[in-house]
Amino acid sequence: MDIFCCSVMAFIVGLPVVQIVLFCYSIGRPLVGLHLAVVNNELANYSDPCTFNSSCNFENLSCRYLSILSKYDIVKVPFPDEADAKEAVNRGHAWAALSFPKNYSESLHLRLQDGKDASNATIEFSNLNVWMDASGTFNS
Repeated sequence: MDIFCCSVMAFIVGLPVVQIVLFCYSIGRPLVGLHLAVVNNELANYSDPCTFNSSCNFENLSCRYLSILSKYDIVKVPFPDEADAKEAVNRGHAWAALSFPKNYSESLHLRLQDGKDASNATIEFSNLNVWMDASGTFNS
């Protein structure tokens, strides 16, 4: 009877531990190889290299943001406009689309300076627009 009770207790305690380990191993991993459609209107041409000065200034903040994403295994695909980027997401060729307005850095700087007194245009142009694929189908 003691062996039976020990076996049942080990099963009761051990099964949830095994489930948690398997869940965390399969779900809790970093994302790898996702395609991200990027529309960066701060650049003169969408295919230009995205460079920024690493000092403390408010120039090309979109490039600085995209460089932070480079720490992850995300494939950034440049697009000329939002319509093409959204279409790539809708067709399953990109997991999400990011769009930076033309004067994103300047507007974000003004928004930080003005705080609650920032104009509606400043707030709108300092926002990063994101469209994500909610279909669950992604074709790499």
